[in-house]
Amino acid sequence: LGWREFVRHVYEEHRAEYGRANALGAGLPLPSWYWGEPSGLRCLDLTVKTVLDTGHSHHITRLMVLSNLATLLGVDPQALNRWFWVAYVDAYEWVVTPNVVGMGTWGDGGVFATKPYVSSGKYIHRMGPSLCRGCTFDPKRTEGEAACPFNHLYWEFLHRHRERFARNVRMAVPMATLRKLSPATMADHRRWAEVWRERARSAGASTA
Repeated sequence: LGWREFVRHVYEEHRAEYGRANALGAGLPLPSWYWGEPSGLRCLDLTVKTVLDTGHSHHITRLMVLSNLATLLGVDPQALNRWFWVAYVDAYEWVVTPNVVGMGTWGDGGVFATKPYVSSGKYIHRMGPSLCRGCTFDPKRTEGEAACPFNHLYWEFLHRHRERFARNVRMAVPMATLRKLSPATMADHRRWAEVWRERARSAGASTA
């Protein structure tokens, strides 16, 4: 079974649920960063510019920048899905919806993928160092304002959903690491995650 055949099968089987799926209860409007307003995050701003200029981007940036950030912030997966429909030239509903609402944001609660595809800034840097080159924030730092916001958002996301993922075997390693973080470190992550969530709110909702 090929990948696209698998995606089409998932969509046909669950298309009714996908129109309202939001397993993590995410409700933040999609920030206008996705329509080109500068966010200060080089990986996001560069990816969005590429998409708006060409109608396309690599699957790594679709998943690990655009969808990852939206998931970590708590953006409504349906709002992100609508943006993908508008922004990408290859945005057929049966392809985009399972990939965004399922794999990208885990909005379907694990129908498409057994774990949420979220990551810290360190992983983004490993996958595409050029995405971080020249950024104000350091993907190697994990504390304070200078740290990549993905690092703060990632650990705060895991902490926020720790009960849901406690028995997910594919999340065992990051959840074990989460439990080892000191209260001071976790407080720092939660503080800066909320700062970025508020910045996303203040940026205003997109029009998708």
